[in-house]
Amino acid sequence: MKKAGVGQWILGIILGLYAMICLLPVLLVIVVSFSSDVSITKKGFSFFPMEWSLKAWQYVGSFGDQLITSYGVTIFVTVMGTAFGLLVMSMFAYTLSRKNFELRKYLSIIMLITMLFNSAPILSIHRFIISKIRFFP
Repeated sequence: MKKAGVGQWILGIILGLYAMICLLPVLLVIVVSFSSDVSITKKGFSFFPMEWSLKAWQYVGSFGDQLITSYGVTIFVTVMGTAFGLLVMSMFAYTLSRKNFELRKYLSIIMLITMLFNSAPILSIHRFIISKIRFFP
């Protein structure tokens, strides 16, 4: 196994610092969720609150059934959306893999255009046009 050079160490330190910077906001949210309202009001958001409290977690836990239902819906939509997307993409890929399929080139071009050009410019132009139309005199 090859030894890591100085450049690898420097890169590792830079990436480690970047990872810590990215994780700091998540850590702050966790710490603030365990701090009291008074501590947040007086000191603001801090990694070292004046007073600790479980009041926020008790409030979240008070929703019980609604929280379980919300997570159930979230998991269901995620699983079904992933399964449906996988099904559609698999069927589309199969049709593109068939050399004798007549619409193969047409569908490839449609797929390429939608991959290259985002719909955001089209939507912003649409919003601009709609905003200039006066429905009421």
